[in-house]
Amino acid sequence: MLIGTRTITQGDTRRYMIDYGDFLSKGIKLKAPMASVPAGTTSSVGQVYLDPSETKVILYIIGGVLNEVFTVSVQVKDTDNETVNDTIDFSVVSP
Repeated sequence: MLIGTRTITQGDTRRYMIDYGDFLSKGIKLKAPMASVPAGTTSSVGQVYLDPSETKVILYIIGGVLNEVFTVSVQVKDTDNETVNDTIDFSVVSP
């Protein structure tokens, strides 16, 4: 599911957080977060991890070439053996 559209400045590294807390059943935690961009994209995904509550995914996006438009695919599993797949659309703007 598309969960947002953002801009990122060329050459910047930005931290983004996705909060799944309102969607998880009581006692369910997240595990195994992953994020990627399509092959051939100059922008990239840096570090991806869970916050201490294990209900939020934190990821770093690195802006590539000016005017690049790309989609970050995020996948995370939970302790109830469910898998969630989300996307975020980005466009790279000038500094």
